[in-house]
Amino acid sequence: MITDNTDKTIAKIINNQKEQNDNTDKNTKDEENLDSDLNKKQAEQYLNMIKDKHNLSIDYFKYTYWIIIGYISIITLIVILIGFEFLIYDNYVINIFLGTTSVNIIGLGYIAMRWLFPNS
Repeated sequence: MITDNTDKTIAKIINNQKEQNDNTDKNTKDEENLDSDLNKKQAEQYLNMIKDKHNLSIDYFKYTYWIIIGYISIITLIVILIGFEFLIYDNYVINIFLGTTSVNIIGLGYIAMRWLFPNS
């Protein structure tokens, strides 16, 4: 009888250990699945962020492009009006005007492109 009870107790202990090992394996697999799902979600969010930033950059590029085109158009109109003597300015004023305008256009384009498309 003692051996029967002892055998049953040992069998129960072994079964309990097997169940605990099975539960531990299941928990480990669940944790691995959760980590895998979390990594996938993080990757998806990162890709969505990159896509949104790219789309935003394209939109701002279009706005900047049209601002520069408008600026150049206005300057061209002013130079034409000066050429037909509808506007009268001295030569040094025209030179300064064209020089600062060129720097403004180049600077605006440079700053906008550096902000929209950084090196990193």
